[in-house]
This record gives sequence, C-alpha cells and structure tokens, in this order.
Amino acid sequence: MIDKYTRLQKINNKKITVKEKSIDSYPTHRHEFYEIELIFSGSGSYIIDGVEQKIENDMLFFLTPVNFHKVIIKGTKVITLMFMGEVCDNNMLFKLSSIFDSDSVKLSREDAEYLAMVMHEFNLASCDNDDEYSFYLLNSILGKICKIKNTHRHGYMS
Repeated sequence: MIDKYTRLQKINNKKITVKEKSIDSYPTHRHEFYEIELIFSGSGSYIIDGVEQKIENDMLFFLTPVNFHKVIIKGTKVITLMFMGEVCDNNMLFKLSSIFDSDSVKLSREDAEYLAMVMHEFNLASCDNDDEYSFYLLNSILGKICKIKNTHRHGYMS
C-alpha cells in the first residue's frame, strides 16, 4: 500500500512550512504538495519513481505531487520545505519542474549554506505570518535552485 500525505497532515493549516529535523526511513508514499529536502549529513538513499539515488551531504531533492518516493536512511539531518503550488510563482514552478530530469542535485557547500540561510529566514517570516515576505523568499529559493540545476545541466559547477 502506498501512503498519500495531505497538506493538513504535514503542513497543517498553512500552505507552506519549513522544518529542520533528523529523519529516519519512510515507506513508499506521495503527497499533494511540493517538497524540497536539503541534506546536511547522513547516509542512505531515496528511491524516487523506482530509481535509487544515494544521498550525500549538501544534496538537494525536489519532489512534486506526482513523485512516489521511499526514504531509506537513519538519523539524517535535513531541512525540509513543503509547499502548495499556489503559493509561488507558477512560471518558476513550471520551469523548475521541467529542468529536473533527475530529482536531485549535489550542491556546492556555499549554495547549500545559502539555501539553508534563506530557508531559516523563511521559517522566521512564516512564524510572523508575513505572507508577502514568505512568497518572495520561496521564489528566491526556487530561483536559486533553477540557476543551480541549469548550471549542472550545462556542465559547469556552481
């Protein structure tokens, strides 16, 4: 059986959330929201749509509502950003979804630190219920990921 997580189960009453946590394995599942996971430390693998991807430090996973995935790890430290599609620029989301021919990208240390800092700032804005600032921060995160992924696709390091 494949679980399906809803917004109310994982994001609560908001349409977006950021959590820094240690995670363990999850069975195969999907959800009705987008998820970005930034790996800081740990080992294991993600199995996304039947394809296994080993995790490394400073790796980023981008998961859409159509991805089935399973996580086989223990005590891995991550920042997870979960959001509904309507809370960001739809053109940015479409672009990001179309350039992710695989569901992960290995980040430079600097890019991982930048994204972690913006996600932390996003968490503060969310706690203050500053929806407009949260919208801009989310689009900044998505824009940075687009730039990183395009750089990797063309064979350059970020």
